[in-house]
Amino acid sequence: MDRAEETPTPVAVDPGRVVAVIFDCFGTLVPGTPLARRATDAGAVAGLLGVDPEAFHALLHLTFTERATGAMGDGIQVLRTLAARLGAFPSPADVAAAARLRRRQLRRDMRPRADALPTLVRLRASRYRLGLISDCGPEVPPIWASLPLAPLIEATVFSVDVGRRKPHPSLYWRVCDALAVEPSGCLYVGDGDSHELTGATRVGMAAVRLGADDPEATALVHYDHDTAWRGPVVTRLTEIPILLGADRGPTGEAPAVA
Repeated sequence: MDRAEETPTPVAVDPGRVVAVIFDCFGTLVPGTPLARRATDAGAVAGLLGVDPEAFHALLHLTFTERATGAMGDGIQVLRTLAARLGAFPSPADVAAAARLRRRQLRRDMRPRADALPTLVRLRASRYRLGLISDCGPEVPPIWASLPLAPLIEATVFSVDVGRRKPHPSLYWRVCDALAVEPSGCLYVGDGDSHELTGATRVGMAAVRLGADDPEATALVHYDHDTAWRGPVVTRLTEIPILLGADRGPTGEAPAVA
């Protein structure tokens, strides 16, 4: 694959065409797990499974695609398989305890960014359709459903349910189909992991990278990052409604007041 194919020319953001905004989850609407805490969290789960903490931490990283495409099954099956690959066969009770701990860790790290909810509320008030595409393991969809952000997002696409990871075009097309919009009418917003911005661009979406200038963002681990992204960058989610002129809404009319 040549460089031109790897980094397609970004589609210009035309506020007059955008009717839907598609968000990434980790690193965008929620901060994710900081680097400094990843090893500690993995070690706590490893202790319940009876495996080496460093080896378990490394294996979590190496198996991300397997876990995020559903190839390893549900959360219990994932932990059982990881333990077996490290030569351990913990009891069902120990695996269940490890799964509960891992869910608690993920729930803690899926606390929404401070500006996420106000941004989604403002966009919905201005009549934009809202979607989500997330590369994630099987534990994430139920946690997402419990977040205050969830009722504001009309269509969610999780890689674990689709069997594909970003930047595969099927994820972008699926969210467009669910929202009944064309890619040309979408703005994709993400931190750039999983080559998600170039993936959005390839299907015809405009895209903006969230280069948040806060400690949460700078402490994150980046996975398959869009390092060569040449398109627009914002530092706060609240810049998205401003970029779109959201006070007018996608139809050019002032939003209705409830």
